Amino acid sequence: MDPLVRRRDPGLRSSPVHSAQGRLRRTTGVTHPCTLARVEAVTTSSQTGRGPSTAEQELSPLERTVVESDSAISNRIQSPVLRAGAIGRAAAASKPARVARHYLSGEGNLLAAGMSFQSVFAVFAAVFVGFSIFGLFLSRNSDVFDSLVDIVNSAVPGLLGDEGAIKTDSLLQQNMISWTGIIALAGLLWTAIGWMYSTRQAIRTVFRLPRDNRPFVRQKVADLLLAAGFGGVMLVSAVVSVVSTQIWEWLLGTTGVGTTSVWATIGSRALAVVISAALNFVVLSTMYRVLAHIPIPKRLLFEGAAVASAGIAILGLFAGIIISGASKNPLLATFAVFAGLLVWFNMVSRVILLGASWIAVSVADRGLADRMLSDEDRRAELARATLVVARERLREAEENEAGTRFWGRRRARRLTETRRDELAAAEREAEANSTGPSASLGT
Repeated sequence: MDPLVRRRDPGLRSSPVHSAQGRLRRTTGVTHPCTLARVEAVTTSSQTGRGPSTAEQELSPLERTVVESDSAISNRIQSPVLRAGAIGRAAAASKPARVARHYLSGEGNLLAAGMSFQSVFAVFAAVFVGFSIFGLFLSRNSDVFDSLVDIVNSAVPGLLGDEGAIKTDSLLQQNMISWTGIIALAGLLWTAIGWMYSTRQAIRTVFRLPRDNRPFVRQKVADLLLAAGFGGVMLVSAVVSVVSTQIWEWLLGTTGVGTTSVWATIGSRALAVVISAALNFVVLSTMYRVLAHIPIPKRLLFEGAAVASAGIAILGLFAGIIISGASKNPLLATFAVFAGLLVWFNMVSRVILLGASWIAVSVADRGLADRMLSDEDRRAELARATLVVARERLREAEENEAGTRFWGRRRARRLTETRRDELAAAEREAEANSTGPSASLGT
């Protein structure tokens, strides 16, 4: 508006909005319009006694104290305090912050500790079983064997090698053609499958879902197939790594670039990183969708798996620091490798559960929480709800019988017996569909 018109029209100068914001600007030094509007809303609500407004409810105690104070110091620091508060609220409302809150509220660190403890024993069992089964093939293909060792070490640094927890020379010397070997193989395989069970329950807990109520035998068969699938994926990755390395060396030879040049080294390392990231992505997607038995939409599944895969890749860059830091304690010198692996698995387990939390928050943001329940979970939820209703109806029937006079006592007693039968049936149904405690999916 033209300043001359504003000076000529006294009504414009004395308008409530103009005069109020002008006074606030002069007294507080705040110039941003949005900040002025928030300060004005807070001061107006405090003066009129109408209770806190929405803007005031968003303010922290420090911000509210600064806004309501009339001292010169408060007026001077009011603008930076309000700006810092707005930035803090925006950061708290961001997706990474909500994912962290979801992870911590579900005891993610405790779940990761349990997963890491299981992982240490499962990885030794898996390596022993895997190399025993594929030992005949690997002994005749040294390139595939070396590539597989590199892939395993990229996933679990310091596990295989002359200075690792398991010597590579002893991997191909296992003899399973005996009753003792078969029994040992079965025990180790059971240990590896146990890690899958604990991982499944941890991921479902992060999603605030009940326990998987599929039959025991069906779960173990599925875990066995998944374990074989993971081993097959790693073997295929090793073969792909060998083939891609040979193709890369052939390309370098045709272009005249030596295999020991800087570009050759950069290309080979980049190729190894791509193969490792692809392997992590496939394994994590399978964990979240198949192992945990959760019907996650593909887009959200791939998004969370990509986030977790990137996190594991970042951990891999600092793997040496993480493992060596755990072994510097002189009290752990006798089992430094074991302690280093335990710390590494704990970090990886946290990243896996953080990826699950990312998916859970994305699902809640899109209002798809109810779709995360499988048919078995829905039946279990319905059985629990029916049990609660049956208990309440029995309680009402017993109270009604206690307060009924003698001429209506017989009818009330029959109603109570009917309610007891309904409760017994509901308890049997709930026991048949028992999946443990449940809660709704949310952030």
